[in-house]
Amino acid sequence: MDKQALRERQLDLAQQVRIPQSSRQDLALNPGDWVFTTDVQYQGDIGAVAVDVLRWPNEPVGTVIKTYEVTVPYAPGFFAFREGPLLVNALEDIAREFNRYPKVIITDGHGTNHPRQFGLACWLGVTTGYPVIGLAKDTLLPYTGELPPEQGAVLPIMLNEKIVGHALRTRKNVKPVFVSAGHKVSQGTALETVKQLMDKYRNIEPMRRADQAARQAFRG
Repeated sequence: MDKQALRERQLDLAQQVRIPQSSRQDLALNPGDWVFTTDVQYQGDIGAVAVDVLRWPNEPVGTVIKTYEVTVPYAPGFFAFREGPLLVNALEDIAREFNRYPKVIITDGHGTNHPRQFGLACWLGVTTGYPVIGLAKDTLLPYTGELPPEQGAVLPIMLNEKIVGHALRTRKNVKPVFVSAGHKVSQGTALETVKQLMDKYRNIEPMRRADQAARQAFRG
């Protein structure tokens, strides 16, 4: 794996990321819109992709599971090149089999909360053209300040004096998750979208369903 070539590819593709600065360009979810939430689990050289399908704002429809061969090894900071193609395959299969297309995708990974502002959510958005939000359990960038203990507490994550994501406490006194815009959605809308999906667990319900389904794929 040529990491320098991948780094240059990231920097090049990052120029194609569109983070709206005005409400007219921003993502607007309406009742009945399709929201896809994705998670991938791995076993050897096989990746199980789970896509949770939700009719906005709170009508779960089901979870689609697809398995594919993994051809790119894992490398920290270049996760998108490993997992991104699997997600694209799953989205294409769902479109072909079910005629379903998301208004927005929430993926288990980072968007602009990334040293080169180009995580998995950015890669997926630029590649597919869909609005994408990144949601991760750990942050690649530091943030400052003391996050209050209550549910819904937020702190911005900064890079080069610009907000590139948020730490969000989704449950009282539980470790935060990290939300960042990936493509065609503002940082504020990405945060508010995830906040609307908070429930009684650390992870949002659609991501929990996707995670459980992907794990179950390897248990038969």
